[in-house]
Amino acid sequence: MLLIGVITIATVLLFSCDTALSKTEQVNKDAANALYTLTERCTLYNCPNNWPPRSAGVTSCYIYFHQSKEWSDAEKSCRDNGGQLVKFDTLGEITTVKNFLQSYYGISSMPWMWTGLNDRSSEGRYQWTGFGGELSKGSSMWSGGQPDNHSPWWSFWDDEDCVEFNGRQLNDQDCDEGRPYVCEFIP
Repeated sequence: MLLIGVITIATVLLFSCDTALSKTEQVNKDAANALYTLTERCTLYNCPNNWPPRSAGVTSCYIYFHQSKEWSDAEKSCRDNGGQLVKFDTLGEITTVKNFLQSYYGISSMPWMWTGLNDRSSEGRYQWTGFGGELSKGSSMWSGGQPDNHSPWWSFWDDEDCVEFNGRQLNDQDCDEGRPYVCEFIP
C-alpha cells in the first residue's frame, strides 16, 4: 500500500513538474517572440546606416550634403543613399530641419538648399518627388513673390523648375544651379 502511495505521489509530482516546465517554456517562447517583435519595430524606426540619428519627437531621418550639385544629381544622390530630397508639409517642418542642421552640423547661416519640390513635369504644378503630393502656389511656405519662374535679368530664359529652401522659406530656382541639399528618409 505504501508503495502505491509513493508511486502516486511521484506520478503527481512528475506531472506537475512537466506542466510547470511546459508553461515556463511557453512563457519563455512568448517573451522571446515579444522581444523579437520589439527589436524588429525599433529597427524600422532607425535611420539608414551612415545617417545621423533622429532627434526626439522627429518622425524622419535627415542627412545634409554640403557639396553643391544640380537638382537631378542631388535627387540621385539621395536615392542612392536610401532617401529622397527633403519634403515639407508645413513651415514647422522647415523649422525642424533648420534646427537639426544647426544642432547636428553646426550650420549657423543657412545656405539655399535643394528640396524635392519641382514643377518639371507640369509648369506651375509643384510636386514633391519621391514622396508624392503637391504644394500650392499660395502656400505660406513660399518666400515673398515666389514662385515666379523668373531667372535673373542677365539670363536669356526663365526656367526655374526646382525649389530650394534656406531654413525659413521656399524659392523656385534653375535646376542646373549647384546647391547643397538635404535628403529625408521616413522609417
